[in-house]
Amino acid sequence: LLVGASANDDGDTSAGKVYLFSGADTGELDMDSSLATIEGDERYLGLGVNGTLGGEADLNDDGVADLVIASPESDVNDTNDGGVFVFFGPVSGDLELADADVVIGHSDEGISDLGMSLLVGTDWDGDGSEDLAMSAPLSSLTVDDAGALFIQQGPLSVDVDLDASAWLTAEGSEDDRLGSDLDAGDFDGDGAEDLLIGSGRRSMGSNSAGHTIG
Repeated sequence: LLVGASANDDGDTSAGKVYLFSGADTGELDMDSSLATIEGDERYLGLGVNGTLGGEADLNDDGVADLVIASPESDVNDTNDGGVFVFFGPVSGDLELADADVVIGHSDEGISDLGMSLLVGTDWDGDGSEDLAMSAPLSSLTVDDAGALFIQQGPLSVDVDLDASAWLTAEGSEDDRLGSDLDAGDFDGDGAEDLLIGSGRRSMGSNSAGHTIG
């Protein structure tokens, strides 16, 4: 169980903090009894915001679940460009985002709030390794506030620049904010996993009606 505290000040003002608890815990949770904590700092802000706790996936193919979280307000390559952080399992103790085994960013200056939505645990390219889908809905790669979606192939072992290594990149139209939410499932019944991408401000007959594509 992952619990986010986005206004936590332990690392820096509103840097945020994430608590990891055992799935066997019952009753009232005491924050001091967590298996692990991960906190942000003055560079890595916004940790624990809703939608940024990707959860667990085996992203280095070692058979042990890894922890994936995002910090959309982080300064990974530029101010508030955001980033996704992977901690190889098993995860325990008091950690900081700087302790991540893999940091995923994007070097294009148009990127903003990378990691606002995460989707883990699906093998999108069919190679037998779990991949990672992530969005940056406030990004302006080619047009303003179009938003963007990225899928990074697993397995992971070193830091990633999505500008050079993303397996799939999708960008919305102006003001779409593509990637406001992500979901997956076999929605057409063909036995293969499908990807739903929320576009929170796309006009569909009324202003900012929003829709989902897949």
